[in-house]
Amino acid sequence: MFSYTTFSLAVAAPVLILLLQYFHGRKNKTISSRLPPGPLGLPVIGNLFDLGTINPHKIFNRPHQMLVELQQKYGPVFMLRLGAVNTLVIGSADVAMEFFKNHDQAFLNRVLPKIFRVVVDDHGHNMTPFNQHGAHWRMMRRLYATKLFSGTMLQNTIGPS
Repeated sequence: MFSYTTFSLAVAAPVLILLLQYFHGRKNKTISSRLPPGPLGLPVIGNLFDLGTINPHKIFNRPHQMLVELQQKYGPVFMLRLGAVNTLVIGSADVAMEFFKNHDQAFLNRVLPKIFRVVVDDHGHNMTPFNQHGAHWRMMRRLYATKLFSGTMLQNTIGPS
């Protein structure tokens, strides 16, 4: 027997799925439109196979040459997806200098990789390069600049010429 409830569910479910897919795609499109260009990756492994071919003796065959080819195709700044992680590749020394000179504030509080979380405490105080930018970071930087990297300490490390 025909049921209006079953019919309405059969019509409403695909419409709802299509609407959700449409709005989700619009959100992702605006995010991806702000990212640098790059090759499309596979769903789980991303662009790992774009780094080179697999051969029996080595896992990747000349990944540095593949990065040069990708740079020629997409420009000096491009995105790769390595597994589930979006990776920004900067292929030019001039562009890298501009990034870290003009946009250094954007790179200060980077996320600490999970592998380093075993070694550091909650605030990252055991590894200075991964400290969050703040009072502790400034104090450690000043300490390194005045004590560790002073002229006499460097001369003692190098030894007499």
